Amino acid sequence: FSRTAAQYVSEGTLRELRALVDKSLLQHTPSARYEVHELLRQYGAEKLCSLPDAATEVSDRHCAYYVAALQRWAADLTGVRQLAALVEMEAENGNISAAWTWAVGRGQIERLDIAMGGLEHYYWQIGRYQEGEAALRAAGAAAAAVVESAADRAACLRVWVRALAWQSNFQRAMGQRDSAQQLQQQCLVILQDPSLAGTDTRLERGVLSWSMGATVCMEDYAQGRQRFEESYSLFRVLDHRWGMAWALNTWGTMSIFLGAYSDARQRLEEGVSIYRALGNASGIAGCVSSLAWIAMAGGRFQEAERLAREGVATARQGSIRTELAYALLNLGEVLESAGKFSEAHTVLQQS
Repeated sequence: FSRTAAQYVSEGTLRELRALVDKSLLQHTPSARYEVHELLRQYGAEKLCSLPDAATEVSDRHCAYYVAALQRWAADLTGVRQLAALVEMEAENGNISAAWTWAVGRGQIERLDIAMGGLEHYYWQIGRYQEGEAALRAAGAAAAAVVESAADRAACLRVWVRALAWQSNFQRAMGQRDSAQQLQQQCLVILQDPSLAGTDTRLERGVLSWSMGATVCMEDYAQGRQRFEESYSLFRVLDHRWGMAWALNTWGTMSIFLGAYSDARQRLEEGVSIYRALGNASGIAGCVSSLAWIAMAGGRFQEAERLAREGVATARQGSIRTELAYALLNLGEVLESAGKFSEAHTVLQQS
């Protein structure tokens, strides 16, 4: 466990851990974490399992700690601490997975609601789509299993919809378009449940509209742009800044494909302004790279190259590999259009 996890163990436990360190049974690593020999870990786990009440209490406290951590990381992943949060979460991946599995297995809808944003962003940004899809599928199934007996049916339905919408986004990214669209249609049906009358479902609808747009946009640019515009409007009413920028980025991209360059530039400039305010490097890189493409299409090659290089530099700061590949692709196309073929070839090879 990490040193920060000391918040959920007692002083007595900490003394015992320090004694283990002194006896070299527990190693303190340069990464500021503790490691225990696997056989010793198994022995401790078996001892704990022999005390069911204690095991349940420990697992529940562990879950509560990491659910709260996921809530903090969710904010970090959309802002200036994006890279730091990803590094921290990667180190805690086993604990995150265990906490999520515990909450899912016990139908702890409130905890799933709190933790979902951080978990989804994490799996999406590191590109582990299969794990993300499986985690959100499990959450959706947990919500569906308890919805009829839930004390707050509306809250349970909202969690169910959001889990299915995020799950569909992972499926779409893995090429499972038909399955993604089936989940999205299921979300629309759930949102018509009478229990949701008078309940604020704008967040769920915003996520769903974006997911529906991303699924359909490459075969129908106009419908994709309409869905992204819907998503932006919903996020804007909520003052959900990252959601607004997320929708503006893709809305602007669809306007590029439709040849509406003036509209595309307006949306992307608004999106990059929000991303800059948030300090979100990967978002800035994506918008700036698209703006470079618009400048290139207008024959403004110096502006295009300046923006494209900014996109690459910013993407490197964010260390999100997909954004870096996209930024390099844009820079390569800009350099090619400017006749700088040798450098363009090198950059495209990097992409």
